Amino acid sequence: MCQPSRTRHSASNNPCPSLANCHVIGAYKILLLETLLYRKFHQMSSVIVVPQGFSYVAGALLSTVFLVAGQSAVVSTQRKTAGIKYPQMYAEQKEVEASVDALKFNCAQRAHQNTLENLPVIYTTTLVAALKFPKVAAAACAFWSLTRVIYTRGYLSGDPAQRNKNGGSLYNLAVLVLLGTSIYTAGSLMLAGI
Repeated sequence: MCQPSRTRHSASNNPCPSLANCHVIGAYKILLLETLLYRKFHQMSSVIVVPQGFSYVAGALLSTVFLVAGQSAVVSTQRKTAGIKYPQMYAEQKEVEASVDALKFNCAQRAHQNTLENLPVIYTTTLVAALKFPKVAAAACAFWSLTRVIYTRGYLSGDPAQRNKNGGSLYNLAVLVLLGTSIYTAGSLMLAGI
């Protein structure tokens, strides 16, 4: 327990006349330091305000995760059925000529690979477009995922030409919508100086 000193102290041997006062001064110094640090870091932080309806964008982007996971599972199943060993990426031409399963594996692998090649464009355009048009961006992204399922099912038939039948090529419409709205959004934000 801190007890105030009853004797006089000279400035040379004790800068604090009482131990209790030293603790109070120390506490004030700590409080002042914490306040300054809080203000410093609070000034550095930013707040991002997303437009209403942005939650739909989150759901649409999440649909691409399920799409890719589903395609990955199909590739794995087709690989096992065709007997293609890892790390071989595709069945060789002789394997394809000898087995329909090897052809279907190649088709599944190609559908999955093509989806992965398109994802950076989809993610970027969806997020940029969503800054002004969240519901349009979400609808286009979700539509893209749905049409990629149709595309994959067509490819899995073993006839690569079937990938664009029955609506499989409609994913291009979603890409055009996302590209147009993201270009408009980026341009308007730049012109506004944001």
